Amino acid sequence: MSSLEMYLMYFFDVLPLSLIVGTVYGIIKYRNDKNTPVSRKILSILFVCYITALIQLVLFLDIVRDMNYWLIHHMDSGRIESYFHFSGSYNFNINFWNHIDGEKIGNIIIFLPFGILYPLCNEKISYKKTLLIGFLMTALIEILQPFFDRSFDLNDIILNTIGVFISATVFFISKKLKK
Repeated sequence: MSSLEMYLMYFFDVLPLSLIVGTVYGIIKYRNDKNTPVSRKILSILFVCYITALIQLVLFLDIVRDMNYWLIHHMDSGRIESYFHFSGSYNFNINFWNHIDGEKIGNIIIFLPFGILYPLCNEKISYKKTLLIGFLMTALIEILQPFFDRSFDLNDIILNTIGVFISATVFFISKKLKK
């Protein structure tokens, strides 16, 4: 299976719960809100869907895949491992440029929406703050990953932040050119 096929499979695994969370968020948040424009409401719902999908992908993918298996096949997936197992795996060696593959490119791509959706949801957010929040988000995710049987990887923080940097740069430059 290619990296692209694998990522598409993961996307469809996390899509249902992301849409449910986004819908519930939209209903609760905007039920009585007459002032916020519809476009901003839709963008904030999309951002919540994106963040929900991101959290599922990087922290809870095994749980989501087993849950989907149970919902589709009405039986246990047969997985016998514990979901929450501290891996204690840390990689502090910065070496992503030695071998660029689908996983490394995926680490950039997965944070591209952040640099666009986050500032679209909040008009007053600056370029620097978007980069800072994007960096903090990816750092927090990496710090939490060893608690979910995944590994901390400094390369992932850098690549995710590059994704935020690329999309935020394009967004804020195009915003300035529009004015």
